[in-house]
Amino acid sequence: MHVSDTHKPRKFMAQTTPVAPDWLRQWTRRHRDQTWGFVAVKTASYDDAERWNEFKARIRNIIEIPFERDIDSSSASAVSEDASAAKAKLELRWIEDPALDGQTDPDVLRDRYSRIRPSLPSGRSQNVFLVASKDVVASVLDDANDQKTGEAAPSTNSPRWRSKAPYILAVSADADPGLEEGHEEREWFKPVFRVAIEVLVDEFWHLLDLNIMPLRRITRSIKGTDLGGQVLATGDDDGDLEDLWWSMAPSPRRLRKRRGIE
Repeated sequence: MHVSDTHKPRKFMAQTTPVAPDWLRQWTRRHRDQTWGFVAVKTASYDDAERWNEFKARIRNIIEIPFERDIDSSSASAVSEDASAAKAKLELRWIEDPALDGQTDPDVLRDRYSRIRPSLPSGRSQNVFLVASKDVVASVLDDANDQKTGEAAPSTNSPRWRSKAPYILAVSADADPGLEEGHEEREWFKPVFRVAIEVLVDEFWHLLDLNIMPLRRITRSIKGTDLGGQVLATGDDDGDLEDLWWSMAPSPRRLRKRRGIE
């Protein structure tokens, strides 16, 4: 029996239409046409303008890695247009004041952040702000492409969870974890911690902007530091904590440990 073309079984093709990454959809849905990103405080390099300008240029390049990795030439025109618009609106708003040079008291910086936070667009009014200390500047300028560390400058092909990746400090806008004394989750709260710069957009900003969990849960698996970037000892479980925040997903090391491989 002849089967007409209109009644022949159809072959379903896999969906090939490019889809925007989650972080870009978040910006498009909630903050289109608004600036977004973070407020960052400068506490170093006030005596070296050339070094500071190089740092700002380098950190901008690293922050933009997700745009290169997730938005390529195969993306649909609408996705590319949204990405271009988001990239143009992405901003680190720097608080620069020589009085903050070498500042090690988080509450002093919290006060500065609290003064401007009410005027910020929602995409930049996070419950954390960033800090560029002397250690942070060194991690960006001195460790990348340094033969002593063997680290290459971050790129779209760089593996995550590298221990020597360039980082920036994240500081909680509120020093209070919001729990009564003795609650087990108080120990999860790290008011200052290190974040890998290359995931500031696609992982860190996206998670904070979703506002689906308290900061103490975001910092549960990370080591706390002081404003110089030095790790603070918190207990016997320090060996289970990560040096840098990369995402909420478990690191390869933690997965191996769960499986009893190490």
